[in-house]
Amino acid sequence: RGNVWTHDPEHGPDRGHPTQKPVPLMLDLVSLFSDEGESVLDPFAGSGTTGVAALRLGRHFLGAELDAKFHALAAERLAAEASCSTLQASRMKQISFMGEAK
Repeated sequence: RGNVWTHDPEHGPDRGHPTQKPVPLMLDLVSLFSDEGESVLDPFAGSGTTGVAALRLGRHFLGAELDAKFHALAAERLAAEASCSTLQASRMKQISFMGEAK
């Protein structure tokens, strides 16, 4: 790979942090620097994009965020991701197409 990576910025309802990174960028970085089953630490987790990438790639995730608003957003995004959903679908109480209706 070259030294410059380009990924489109994220827009829409899943963007909740002023410096939120694109999920495809974090997927590239997490896959490049860790293996499945390993742990990924993000001490400045923000809205949880690194955690979303880690979960999608089969990694464990540890994140820390001081701002309560962003901590809550990250927890919500990670819970949606863990249930094979999206933040927007989770907020609308939609069930995952991969999960079972309750």
